[in-house]
Amino acid sequence: MPAPKPRHLKALSGTLRPDRDKDFPRATPRVGPAPRGLPPEARKLWKLYAARLEELGLASELDRPALERLCVLHGLLKGAEQEMLSFGFTVPDKKGAVKRSPAATLYTQLLKEYRELLKAFGMTPAARQKMEVVTGGEEPDEWEEIFGSEQ
Repeated sequence: MPAPKPRHLKALSGTLRPDRDKDFPRATPRVGPAPRGLPPEARKLWKLYAARLEELGLASELDRPALERLCVLHGLLKGAEQEMLSFGFTVPDKKGAVKRSPAATLYTQLLKEYRELLKAFGMTPAARQKMEVVTGGEEPDEWEEIFGSEQ
């Protein structure tokens, strides 16, 4: 199922139904500093992206737990990658047969959750195309709200 069309595009194409397309509440885009106890690798990612997501209106205080999880997953993925590079993607079992490395299994599971969070924050090209970004600055006029801005 395709993602829902943003409200301003529905207005532009003439398919906006005010009775069905309710405007959603927006939280103030304020993420704040990195949480205490965040591992070093996760802290790096927080510093790199939190301010930018805040600036674009893609993250607020309500999103802190999800953003924290994204950053922690990033660190865990890097650790699992190092483990696989050091010890390989397969390991021998008790009978001598070759089986998948536990690090490879962990990596696959972490990557699924990581990808979903990247999409939620618009951190992939495809996800950004589907998002309605609210930026700071001057207030949009009435016509811009109805028809969207020309870019």
